[in-house]
Amino acid sequence: MTTGRPHRRVHERLRRARGGTGTHRGRNRMSVETYFEHDAWHNWDSVEGELPGTHETQEGAVAAGGDEARRRGVEHVIRNAAAVVEEIRRYDARG
Repeated sequence: MTTGRPHRRVHERLRRARGGTGTHRGRNRMSVETYFEHDAWHNWDSVEGELPGTHETQEGAVAAGGDEARRRGVEHVIRNAAAVVEEIRRYDARG
């Protein structure tokens, strides 16, 4: 069962990883984040919350999250299964 947002434990890890402020690295930044929860990969938008779709593989979730981040011109934060940031990709807004 999904609640439309990351499980509280995962959300708390994401918040702590951002310095406890709800921002990434202490700056107010919009982003799409790819993360693992309940045996599946998901994407989370820092503004809208949970993005539609559950993925069996990290690669599938990264591709979907990357497409969304590219479309919005925001960062794509990719986390591993332990919620540790593996990579941050930055995309410029398309005119």
